[in-house]
Amino acid sequence: ATSAGKLCLDTPQELAAVADYGYAVFHLSAVTVKVACFILQRSTIEELVNLLDETRKTYGKTEANYQVRQLYQRRATNIYRVLQALAVAVLCMWISSPVIQRQGLKEGERPPPNPIWMPDNSPGYEIVYSVQSLCGSAAVQASMLIDTSFYKLTLMVTAELQILNDNLARLGRAAEAADRKGTAAKQDGKEVAVPAIKQTSAPVTEDNDQLLNDQMVDNVRHHQAIIKCFDLLQSVITYSVSIVLLTNILTVCFSIFVVYVLLQSDGGLKSASKTIIGIPSVLGETGMFCIFGQMVINQSERLRSSAYSCGWPDADGRFKRALLILVLRTSQPLQFTVGKLIHLSNETFLQILNCSYTLINVLYQFQGSKE
Repeated sequence: ATSAGKLCLDTPQELAAVADYGYAVFHLSAVTVKVACFILQRSTIEELVNLLDETRKTYGKTEANYQVRQLYQRRATNIYRVLQALAVAVLCMWISSPVIQRQGLKEGERPPPNPIWMPDNSPGYEIVYSVQSLCGSAAVQASMLIDTSFYKLTLMVTAELQILNDNLARLGRAAEAADRKGTAAKQDGKEVAVPAIKQTSAPVTEDNDQLLNDQMVDNVRHHQAIIKCFDLLQSVITYSVSIVLLTNILTVCFSIFVVYVLLQSDGGLKSASKTIIGIPSVLGETGMFCIFGQMVINQSERLRSSAYSCGWPDADGRFKRALLILVLRTSQPLQFTVGKLIHLSNETFLQILNCSYTLINVLYQFQGSKE
């Protein structure tokens, strides 16, 4: 609020100060909206977590399915650890930045970690410094924890999609599966044990036909449970991620213009360094959402080919009709949509990067024409 008041009521003359205040307003607004949406949607998130837990207990009970879930669980844990380390490093640099900046300032000038509209006399400066350090650390941690919660939920949905793909591809191929007894299947570069499947003949008897139909019904119900989980997660990220992406894009555009002007000023790279450092973190957060959204799309697009890979030629008419319905249902891949227009995918992230590069190139060409 103080940064916004400073920009509106007492706009600084120096562009570097305007950049600091503007970045603070954009970033803190995004964090506030993210936390507020997370709190308001806690009932939906709780329902999603319970449904995922029930799905994991009901479907995909083989050892191979368990290994797939463990693999995605480890990925989520590693992502949290990496983001936590990056957050601590950023916080250390952010809190210590006023001490470093004081070397090039006039006597009596003492900037706090975040720009704020207030006198900098003691002991007010020390109090504001401490409060900003604590509140800033809490805001960064809250933002990081909410992001990793979304990442983990997305990975859990992706894991269920991969398990469904594996189960569909093995459906009706008991003879082939039995030949793999004692072998291991590779999952993303790691070996995953494949459980022994009881040797059966081709599904030509009534009992085998009934067994295949029961397995197909189980897979269809698993797919329906995944769709419910996806819809709940979509409703959770619709508002919060939409605001985050919008503020991130505005922040990147604002930062690029500020960096361009600062590089032409007397301060040069030194005055623009703080703004430059903030751009990768904003793009990284946007990229993470798009990458995990693409993982869901990839696994969802595999469902049709996995369904056609099962042993359907030797199955009866009921199985083939159920398979056809499943294939038609999976014709549209699951993909997260924010703002009813933007899909979370690699293509979206590449478009954002391309627009950023285009903006930088336009500014570069404009500067070249002036010279």
